[in-house]
Amino acid sequence: MLNYRHSSDFLDVNQIGDLLRRLSRATVVLAGSYSLLVLFTSSSPQGNATFGLALLIVGLVVSYGSARIHPRVVSLGLVCAVWLVLTISILTGPVRGIDDPSFTGYVVAVFLAGFLLGEVAGYGVAILSSVSGLLMISLGIHPDTPTIPESQAMLSWFTHTGYFAVAAVLLAFAGRIIRDARMRTHEDERTLAERNVALEREVAERIQAEHALSDKEMRLRLALRVAQMRPWDWDLQSGVIRYAHPLNLKWLPDISTFDKFLQSVVEADRPAVQAALQRALEQDVAFFVEHRLTGTDGSIRWLSQTGRVQRSAGGTAVSISGVTQDITERKQVEIALKHTEQRFSRAFHANPAAIVITDARDGRIVDVNESCIELFGYAREECVGRTGVELGLWKDVSSESRDSYVRTLQTVGAMREVHLRAHVKSGEQIDVLAFVETFEQDGIPYYLTIYQDLRERQRLQQQTLELALQQQRAELLSEFMSKVTHDLKTPLTVIESGLYLADRIQDETKRHEKIEQVRIQVERINRYIQDILTVLRLENVPQMHKDLLHIEKLLLMSVDRMRQAAEDKTIALSLELTPPLRSLLGDGSEIERVFGNLIENAIRYTPAGGSIMVRAREGDAAIIVEVSDTGIGMDAEEIEKIFNPFYRTPGAKSFWNGGTGLGLAIVQRIIQMHGGSITVVSEPGVGSTFRVSLPLSEESL
Repeated sequence: MLNYRHSSDFLDVNQIGDLLRRLSRATVVLAGSYSLLVLFTSSSPQGNATFGLALLIVGLVVSYGSARIHPRVVSLGLVCAVWLVLTISILTGPVRGIDDPSFTGYVVAVFLAGFLLGEVAGYGVAILSSVSGLLMISLGIHPDTPTIPESQAMLSWFTHTGYFAVAAVLLAFAGRIIRDARMRTHEDERTLAERNVALEREVAERIQAEHALSDKEMRLRLALRVAQMRPWDWDLQSGVIRYAHPLNLKWLPDISTFDKFLQSVVEADRPAVQAALQRALEQDVAFFVEHRLTGTDGSIRWLSQTGRVQRSAGGTAVSISGVTQDITERKQVEIALKHTEQRFSRAFHANPAAIVITDARDGRIVDVNESCIELFGYAREECVGRTGVELGLWKDVSSESRDSYVRTLQTVGAMREVHLRAHVKSGEQIDVLAFVETFEQDGIPYYLTIYQDLRERQRLQQQTLELALQQQRAELLSEFMSKVTHDLKTPLTVIESGLYLADRIQDETKRHEKIEQVRIQVERINRYIQDILTVLRLENVPQMHKDLLHIEKLLLMSVDRMRQAAEDKTIALSLELTPPLRSLLGDGSEIERVFGNLIENAIRYTPAGGSIMVRAREGDAAIIVEVSDTGIGMDAEEIEKIFNPFYRTPGAKSFWNGGTGLGLAIVQRIIQMHGGSITVVSEPGVGSTFRVSLPLSEESL
């Protein structure tokens, strides 16, 4: 394709480059030869040699530039160089001015410009040459001869200008003719190329269509073979049935005619085949029927026949074209699926768990089983087509929670043990656990939800809890009997031996000592029995009788009651109350028992000379009572066990052997029954602090 943007009217850019290279070589050879000839033969070689040398330099520069610079630039440089060389030759030659022969050489520059650079360049060089001649005349540039008349100079200028104009016009005219011819040639070439491309595309498309047709035919044959389908054509006049591909089935009987085909059809299905044929012939609808066929091996196969009646121009039925497909496997699957659906239906309706099937697209109920009807109280007709929200089942479930459940099912496909509260038809509220699975049928997503009534589970849990409690009580009773037997044996032995000796000792003082020992052991047994009775009473009392109590009064009574015991051991017992101390709700005698037991324990396990501080203050909606001592203390492992019945720390046993191990168990039980708590901070050899927290009454708050 020609590059007109970088071409002249005569040559394209590649041709210009090639011409410049050839022209430069010729210029170098001619200019060199001319210069040598002038030097050796001319009488005044200086001017002519200079002209030849200038042409030689121009040729060398063009030769160098044509290989490295764009031809358009080199062409412009060549025209400018030739014009300048001619101008210098005119101004320095023996005959200066427009009468110099070199002035006529401007025609060469005009030709070069028009030929290499185009029409506009030719006109430009012609005008430039004429203007330069006019300047020479006006500046008085003339040869070293008698003065040439001005009229003769102007006549010479007009003559040369005519040469330049004619040369430029001729080049322009020739260039346009050549350009138009080249344009027509280019258009013809482009049209031919486009036709060739279109022809190649058409050939390629035709080849591709042939390949596609071949591929489609192969795929059709493969699809028919895989689908076990065979095209057939039944000539109604002759009754002959022709198949497009051989059936090659060993079990297939001879069905080359309609009569033979009908004889092979299972007798029960023949009426359906004949009815379908009659309907297709009379109503001009598709011939379609599914039937069973008895094979030569005695097997029963299911076939599907689909066809269309072909009619003549007069509307007479002449043939039926269609396909036969073996659908035995599909029918077997359908029968198995039907049986599965029947089994599922029986399992669904007979299941003891409440089951609901809902449409996942809108949440509407599709079906419910009898257990669901019994659980929620709604009949099947009331449920189907409505949502659980419309039935009012899920009043306590927020829309945000429902949306969250839907998102979980959409991403995970199932949910397990979702705790819900349902409002049944009777108005009762029941707790249920929901188990949801997602499944799809006929392209439609469904949710299968199983609801478990938590009331039965709660009954079972309650029974299990009661059984565990009874077992715990039995174990506690066994432990209690063991402890009682062990702990009562020692004081009973002391009492028995003391009474025996008291009867036989004559000394009144020793007899009194023995009686005192018996009295102490009787008190110990009495305290033990009282603690046991208290534990049993607290375990069997469901709740206590509670009144408004003023804690400072109870603490003052408890401290005053224990003050003498503390003074007997020279222990400083003090009470610190931080007002205000508002009232609390509780059983006064039991709360006083708590404080009395804690202060009594502190006195027992604090060495003589120690101190006990009882503090009371208000905390966060509670009364905080602390009993701190400087007693023997205990380590962290012992703190975890001290509230167990009958447990006594090793330090407590060695410090005082009269305890029952039930005091702190009683304290903890009373505090728990009042909704409070008790904690212990202790360090061996430093002392202990028991902190009791009892809630304030609602009236106080």
